[in-house]
Amino acid sequence: MVSFSTGCVATQLAVGEKGADLAAIQPGVTRANAETLLGTSVKEWVSATGIRYASYNYDAGHPPRIFEAVLFLTGGPMVELVYLARYFSGTMKEDQFFQHIMARIVIAYDDRDVVLGLFDEFDPLPPDSRSDPRRWERAPPQSEK
Repeated sequence: MVSFSTGCVATQLAVGEKGADLAAIQPGVTRANAETLLGTSVKEWVSATGIRYASYNYDAGHPPRIFEAVLFLTGGPMVELVYLARYFSGTMKEDQFFQHIMARIVIAYDDRDVVLGLFDEFDPLPPDSRSDPRRWERAPPQSEK
């Protein structure tokens, strides 16, 4: 059983995991629809020009980790048992084990709570706060938690 699960964990580590499916959040969507997928905002503010912004954290998945996948396959059940013992003892949580990347998005809203633009956390915000449709991708590794 442990040998079988070693292969499963190795596969998940080698392939990575896609994060939350947020493709439906685009300019023109209502705030209620966006927050159904993202949850409540972490921070909100109003710009000098009256544009309302809100920032959200979201799960961007985790990138492939080939080295650890090979370690699981070659280390066999002992490596798996060590990780499982840490997980079940509470010293390691699943999100730490697979190192999901938590990314942040900033959304600009108009006065009717409709999305005007979507920006990464450190993007410069344009004066009209509008953006093109967003291509949702996995966050870069340097954003790891």
